[in-house]
Amino acid sequence: MKILHTSDWHLGKTLETRTRYEEQQKFIDEIGEICDREHIDVIILSGDVYDTSNPPAAAEEMFFNSATALAKNGQRPVIVIAGNHDSPDRLMAASEILRPYGVFVLGRPKDKIPEMSFVSYTIKTDENGAVAVDMNGEKAVIAALPYVSDRRIDEIIGQTGEDEENAVSYSEKVKELLGKMAESFSDDTINIVSAHLYTVGGEESGSERSIQLGGSYSVGADAFPEKAQYIALGHLHRPQTVPGLGRKAYYCGSPLGYSRDEAAYAKAVNIVSLKAGEQAEIEKIPLSCIKPIEILKCTSIEDAMEKCGAEKDRESYIYLEIEADRPLSMEEIRKLKSLKADIMDIRVILGETDTVAAEERERLTLKDSFIDFYKKYRSAEPDGELIELFLSVMGEEEVL
Repeated sequence: MKILHTSDWHLGKTLETRTRYEEQQKFIDEIGEICDREHIDVIILSGDVYDTSNPPAAAEEMFFNSATALAKNGQRPVIVIAGNHDSPDRLMAASEILRPYGVFVLGRPKDKIPEMSFVSYTIKTDENGAVAVDMNGEKAVIAALPYVSDRRIDEIIGQTGEDEENAVSYSEKVKELLGKMAESFSDDTINIVSAHLYTVGGEESGSERSIQLGGSYSVGADAFPEKAQYIALGHLHRPQTVPGLGRKAYYCGSPLGYSRDEAAYAKAVNIVSLKAGEQAEIEKIPLSCIKPIEILKCTSIEDAMEKCGAEKDRESYIYLEIEADRPLSMEEIRKLKSLKADIMDIRVILGETDTVAAEERERLTLKDSFIDFYKKYRSAEPDGELIELFLSVMGEEEVL
């Protein structure tokens, strides 16, 4: 059986206010092409379908249309779990509509999929809450664990909230929940875990919404069932394996970069070939449609102009870092952006020659700093009403 593992689509998410719908549709279309080319049997989406719990209508429409297209009208199961960005209720609201098309959504642990038969497979959740897929004489059991809070997991495993029980770590609770699902794992089934969580030692990229809470939501390697042949994880946007689990537990990462910190690595999906009782064969397939995020480091304002000009016709998002002895003028900023349309941010690194000016600025009052800034970029002095409004917003008590 061949599985395609993807996660963290974050439909509706922007990059510095830039909408990404066109790019998001492109990576979904490319995933569909990969599935057809590689004869994928099952698609697993390990959480964070959307970027917010209340996604825009355009994001929901994209998910519904794309997920059903990937499922090919019931020919290929698409199994989706909720992430920490998703609203379980919002995801599950459309689950009954999506099931006949071969898209199966699980918003919370132990959500049910009724037994359903399609041309090439049957699917259901078993008595332990794991998803069972029978296809071409093979059976896959997927211990599917959507993101779950500590309080919610207490309800599921039957904790009462007494002090002794509260001492049990989140990782141990996850271990208990996955262990129950894994009771359906056997030597003659294909055994998979799909979960949305943070594992100890995982490397964050900066664009994730943290679920660690100071480490209390961290999950150790020993929480995962030993019989699992492949562990398909979501949450971390940097593609990586999990320390302590060898090469069978993967964050495949987000298909798009969602912050400047994601400039350093390529985006991909994982294709996993599995047979009962055998080690998984895993292949990382880079996504070629991605518009890269790049950091341009420039030694001067002139160097920045030259590099932006060279990048003019290239599809990329640019973060500029410019070494200079003064701030850029508005005219220079406009010129840079006319040379390269997709400049996300310009950071000026002031050299030693600006030390005196910096010390002078530190001595200015908040009122003086605002007047100085306004005069610099508007070539006029702000009136008293505007100054008073600014100081009011900033909580300054100075009387004008």
